Amino acid sequence: MAFEGQEISPGFLAGSLIIDSIEDSEGDTALTITDGTTSEIGSTTFTSATGSFTEDMVGSKIYLSGGTNLTSGFYEITEYINTNIVTLDSAPDDGEGGVSDVKCVVKDTTYNIRVLAVTTERLETTSSNENYNIQAACSLDAVFCPYTTDPDSETDFPRFEEPDEDASTPTVNNLNPFGDGGISCVLTDSTTAGTETVFDEYDGGVKGVGLKSPIIVTGWGYDTNDKPIPVDPDNENAFLDNYKNRADQWKSGPLDIRWDDSRKVWNASGGGSSSKIGKLSTALYYESSAEVDIWQHDDDLSLTITDGTTDEAGSTTFTSVTGGFIEDMVGSVINLSDEGAAVNLVPGSYIIEEYVDENTVVLDNSPDNGVGGVSGVSGDVETFSADGTSETAFDWLLQTNTFLPVGTKVIIVKIGNYWYVESAQPPCD
Repeated sequence: MAFEGQEISPGFLAGSLIIDSIEDSEGDTALTITDGTTSEIGSTTFTSATGSFTEDMVGSKIYLSGGTNLTSGFYEITEYINTNIVTLDSAPDDGEGGVSDVKCVVKDTTYNIRVLAVTTERLETTSSNENYNIQAACSLDAVFCPYTTDPDSETDFPRFEEPDEDASTPTVNNLNPFGDGGISCVLTDSTTAGTETVFDEYDGGVKGVGLKSPIIVTGWGYDTNDKPIPVDPDNENAFLDNYKNRADQWKSGPLDIRWDDSRKVWNASGGGSSSKIGKLSTALYYESSAEVDIWQHDDDLSLTITDGTTDEAGSTTFTSVTGGFIEDMVGSVINLSDEGAAVNLVPGSYIIEEYVDENTVVLDNSPDNGVGGVSGVSGDVETFSADGTSETAFDWLLQTNTFLPVGTKVIIVKIGNYWYVESAQPPCD
C-alpha cells in the first residue's frame, strides 16, 4: 500500500552460506585447494596435485567453485583413493568436458548462515554464477504483511476479528499487545494517513506489520517422535556432531498452525496430532501398552435434558420428566452442568451404568454435593459406538504404578507415529 503520491518498492532480504576455511577439533586448518580436476564428462573421480585428502574426509561435504566446465555447488566425498584423489557423489562438470582449476573447500563440520543485507532497493542484478548456489534473497513481502487491529477499519488490510461471546480464553482480545505501554511507536488506524503516535495507554485500532503465513521455519530441533534433527547417523537419540553450525543438514518448511474461528487466533497445535475415544480391550500397566477399541460419536443416540433430579443425597438414580433415555446409552457419558436453576449439583461427567426406563438411569457416582438431592440439572448425553477399529496406545500421563483394567474408557492422542493414553474414566460394560 502506498500513500498518495508516494511510490513504495518492496525491500529485500539477502542471505548467504559462508564457507570460509575452518579449524577441526585438533586445530588443523580444513583443506582448501585451487587445482581440482576431473578427466572427462561424467567422471566423479576428483584429483588435486597439491592434494592432502585424508580417509577421515569420507562423508564430508566439499564446495567447488571457479575453474572451467564446473557446476558450482556442494558435493560429498564418498571414497578416499589416496592423498591426491577422492570420489564424489556426482560428477561436478557441466556436460562440456572435465573440470579444471577448480577451487575446493572441504567442510566436514561447519556451514554458517548469514543474513547479509536488508535493503529498500530492488535487486537489479542477479548473483554471479560462481556464488549463485550459496546465496538467497526474497522481497520483504515474502516475510511480512501489514494488518489492522480494528475489525471495522476502512483499510484493505487483514484485520483482527471479534471472538465469539462464549469462546474460551485466551482470545484475540486477551492477547492484543497494544494499549498499555511496552511499544514505543505505532501507526494508528485513523483517517489521517501517516500519523505516528508515541504508543502508551492508547486503546484505538492500530496498523502494524506481522509475520506472513505460511511462515517458513528453518533450523534444527526435534521431530514429532522426539528425535533430534539433524540426527547422528550412528545414534538416533543424538544430534549430529556440531549440529548448530551444520546448516546444510537443517530442516526447512512451512510452520503448520491452524485458525481458531471462535477465539480469532492462530493455534499452534497444527495438524500433526489427533485424538480418539475408546475402551481398553486389554489391561494397561505402567510403562506398557494396551489395545483400545475405538468408538465413534453417534449423533442419533445423543440427548439433552434440563430437568434432571435425584431424590436424596448420595443417590445415583437420575431422573428426568422429559426423559428420552434408551438402553443403548448404557456406558455413555452424561455431562451435568449447573446452568440455570440447578441445586446441590457437583458439575462434571458421569457414566450411565444402568437403564431403568426412558425417564430414569443409574449413574456411576452420585452427582450431589452432600447437602441433598439435585434438581433443575442440565445434561448432555454423549453416546459412542464401536467403529470396528483398534489402536495400540502407550501409557503417558498416567501416574506411577497405575493399572487400568479391561473396559476402561480412555481418550488417546497421537503424537508423531504413536498413540498415548491421555485420560481415563472408570471401567464400564
